[in-house]
Amino acid sequence: MFTPSTRTSIQVKYQGLTSDQGLSYYVLLTAKSVTGLKGIALNTVTKLNDIPKKAISFETIQIGRLYIARDTFTPPPLPTGSLDYGWIELTKVSPNAPVWINLTAVDEISLPLILSGTEADSGKAFSLGYRIPIAADPGAPSLISMVEAILVDQTPVINTTTGETKIAAPTQYPASYPSFAPYLKALTEKKRTPITIQSDSPSNGPPKLFKGYFEKAQILADDGEPDDDLPLITLTSQDSAKDKLVIQRKDFTSEIIYRCGGGELMYNGVSYPQNRTAENDPGSTANQRLITNSVFRRLVIGINEGYFSPDGPNDSRIFSGMEPFSDNRGNLYAKAVYQASNAYGFPYADANLKTLIKAQSNGVIKLGILSSTQAQGYQNYPKTPSDGLYQFGIGADSQSLGAIRIGEWTYEANDAGAYGGYLPYLPDWTRMHFTGLGSDHYIWIKNGAVAAGDCLSAAPSWNSSQTYLSWPADLSWVTGQTPPAKPT
Repeated sequence: MFTPSTRTSIQVKYQGLTSDQGLSYYVLLTAKSVTGLKGIALNTVTKLNDIPKKAISFETIQIGRLYIARDTFTPPPLPTGSLDYGWIELTKVSPNAPVWINLTAVDEISLPLILSGTEADSGKAFSLGYRIPIAADPGAPSLISMVEAILVDQTPVINTTTGETKIAAPTQYPASYPSFAPYLKALTEKKRTPITIQSDSPSNGPPKLFKGYFEKAQILADDGEPDDDLPLITLTSQDSAKDKLVIQRKDFTSEIIYRCGGGELMYNGVSYPQNRTAENDPGSTANQRLITNSVFRRLVIGINEGYFSPDGPNDSRIFSGMEPFSDNRGNLYAKAVYQASNAYGFPYADANLKTLIKAQSNGVIKLGILSSTQAQGYQNYPKTPSDGLYQFGIGADSQSLGAIRIGEWTYEANDAGAYGGYLPYLPDWTRMHFTGLGSDHYIWIKNGAVAAGDCLSAAPSWNSSQTYLSWPADLSWVTGQTPPAKPT
């Protein structure tokens, strides 16, 4: 009986400039656990040329990291050290499970790596890489120059042993990056700015919805950072339990926000770590940890990606349908990484940004090594909100409309020719563009409203709560009709 392979193979290939090919590259694989490993020993620095066919394979791997460096080193490599290295993260929980894999710049911008392979769900090719090179000639755009422009001081800029420049991230030197204090002050100085945060779903019931405020009149220390034990964020669950979560000002500093943890929160009057684990909170249950951890995670996502504003709505249920870093708010290091690459720019960049891939369980993943002046492998992945307050649907056999674009979000027809999903958060009238028909085929949409004129073969309708917009099957554009004018 033929048994299909359940092994994943990672093939490492140098793809940089010819002038760099004489360098010796070194590889290190670390993991919480791994099974069926071939090609390299775990936790052992190995010269790339000594790995058979430059390929590493495994059946499962938990919390894996694969490091590539330009020089030999003693593990672990340090983001604040002088070694020029890059690394990827990967997890495969069982032999037939997909491989969760990503590029990361959470701790440093250094040796650029690219990834390519086949997605598990769609069977389509994927590619992760750089749109803008890490380094470039003076005056030319580069990721390093983008980050240098926002630095408070030059401490994170490091000269490597092989003559490159690298930059340590805010997770390593938070004081060298812009403070979040002005952002927090804007959220607190005039009024109690409302917040709505929905937790993850525990195993024993639905998610909890918390509502509350950034408290008014934040008190700042001399350096602009919160420094006291007065409440900064107060949230109360909207279910019968009325659970209360409070974060004090001293536990929401720039350092904590950049690192997405390190302080405490109060839950029903008891102090807990902001990121609770079975180790640091052994008396807690998995569901208890999930509630507080997920609420805190969404709070720091909202600040890092700039979704909170004094005028609201500040609702985590619409984060995935909002444009990150709007008006230059949030983590400017993460913004630069997001604009230049498919890598993580802060610890929770997988929630809404284009960073995490599920690769086929038994496929080949190619890992390429670039020179610092090269930009390859970048793919602009279409975004679709994963949550939201508004949804839409179009019935089957409507695929002639082509991919539907609303701002930066894209909706593809399914196998039946139907469309649907969450709508982005649209406080202003925005074009809903039917790309399969040409550039001049669009209608207008915003939260709870649509202006379609007589362009489509059937009229849209909202449900009674104005939260779900629908069209019937066989929807098409009426020949000769022009798009409606933007509503006033």
